[in-house]
Amino acid sequence: MSDNISKFPVTTYQREKNRRGKNSTSCYVMDRWIEFDGDASHVSGTTLAFAKVKTRNGETDKTRVLLSEFCFDLDELEEITKRLRQVADSKENA
Repeated sequence: MSDNISKFPVTTYQREKNRRGKNSTSCYVMDRWIEFDGDASHVSGTTLAFAKVKTRNGETDKTRVLLSEFCFDLDELEEITKRLRQVADSKENA
């Protein structure tokens, strides 16, 4: 019976992550997030994707777009995240 029960998110971060969906990543410091549109295209050998940077107005709780369209090279982003993981791993193992 307990296998059919889903736990509620235990942290505010997890609750917001669930609400914003799988195509977003949140800032751990401020109430901002990057929302990817879920689409990508190959253009001249480059994989381009789009994202928006959003925030929430604390007084009205309405979502506000800070950067409406951010076009980036998906392969470049993967290389950057790979390097950042290596930096984090080297600090952890030091």
